[in-house]
Amino acid sequence: MASVSFDQKKNRFRIRFVASNGSRPCLSLSIRKNEKRNGAEKRAHSLLSHVEQLIECRASGRTLEKPLQKWIDGLKPGHRKTLEQAGLLSEADSVAPTMMLSEYLTDWFSHRSDAKDSTVVTWKNAERNLTDYFGSEKPLADITPEDGENFERWLSGDQKLSRATTRKRIQIAKQMLQSAKKARLIPENPFADMKTGSIRNKTRQHFVSVADTIRLLDACSSTEWRVAVALARFGALRMPSEIRELKWEDINWEHRSFLVFCPKLEHHEDKSQRVVPLFPEIERELLDLREIQGDESIYVLPSIRHTTNTHPTLLRIVKRAGLKPWPRLWQNLRASRATELEAAFGGAKAATVCGHAEKVAQDHYWMTTGEDITQMASLQSVPRVSQQASESGGNGSQAYSPAQEKTPVFPGSASNCDELQLVLMGDEGLEPPTSSL
Repeated sequence: MASVSFDQKKNRFRIRFVASNGSRPCLSLSIRKNEKRNGAEKRAHSLLSHVEQLIECRASGRTLEKPLQKWIDGLKPGHRKTLEQAGLLSEADSVAPTMMLSEYLTDWFSHRSDAKDSTVVTWKNAERNLTDYFGSEKPLADITPEDGENFERWLSGDQKLSRATTRKRIQIAKQMLQSAKKARLIPENPFADMKTGSIRNKTRQHFVSVADTIRLLDACSSTEWRVAVALARFGALRMPSEIRELKWEDINWEHRSFLVFCPKLEHHEDKSQRVVPLFPEIERELLDLREIQGDESIYVLPSIRHTTNTHPTLLRIVKRAGLKPWPRLWQNLRASRATELEAAFGGAKAATVCGHAEKVAQDHYWMTTGEDITQMASLQSVPRVSQQASESGGNGSQAYSPAQEKTPVFPGSASNCDELQLVLMGDEGLEPPTSSL
């Protein structure tokens, strides 16, 4: 017989029952924070009811029904261990009755309603691939590690996905099936040993020069789009997440900086926002836009912020400017500025302004430009020795000074325009001296 009692001293309920060996094990259930006692009491009686059902099933030899099995799969480790020691559960009870792939994925999504829309889109792509390949009625427990490898080959072969996209889909599939393993729906994760994560793909990098950026700005159909392009290329902001959330109140005109909120990193408390210098190229575009909008608008880009897919518009701008479209249109605008900032201020400061780790920037952002190659080609580490000097026994191995001629940080930019000016920051760092933004 099982019973419920309340431990006044420890503020929790106790569910006691008689085990087959005559002992009286106890399951504890604490009152949650901000939970009323009667709410916890209801949960305690629910736990009691399930324990009694389990005892009855074991005594009669009946098969566990699905609701009871689902309850067992959701048990806390401590409760499960107590029931196992009491002889009511075994390892064979750890895996629930076979669940179909589509049924599981539907349940998986239902527990992640707080995810961002862009994240859900990425997850849905992986879900579509899984159901297309395995079939929606594929028993979850029947997917093997070999099936996982075949799925990867299908993505890269039949579906013609890039290596980076394939790895991302495998990463999500691994995440989905890992949850199934934790819920004891499957004994192992078939994707557990597969390589995932981002990979370097230098072929998709493209440095957008200042001259080409000016052509882009001139090809924009509105001042808002000019600001969007300027923020991406000269401020290294992410599009659309960071650019569309920018507010006028975030701009500190006096200290020539603005505050950027990063939804992508909001789960990192110290990286959810950063201060970016108000570069002259950005400031001019913002002033023009402010004059058009007046003081009523809250967001800097009210029209663009509701656009879910900004890629087609930028593609039209690129073509209108007479430029050949490059891979990762928005990302390479951001990467171009990250490359310039690293050359001017070093990796640490550049990464802080751009809002990413140095290792990430080194793998995916910083580029060797055509101007870099030109400068390297003109480098002469050992001066030529004239025949006369050689014959007279002169020493031609004089020390070389690489600073014979000071070259600009952004080679070639001065000849294109006079817009690219970097704002050097003082000893106070990136944050403005006052808290007003």
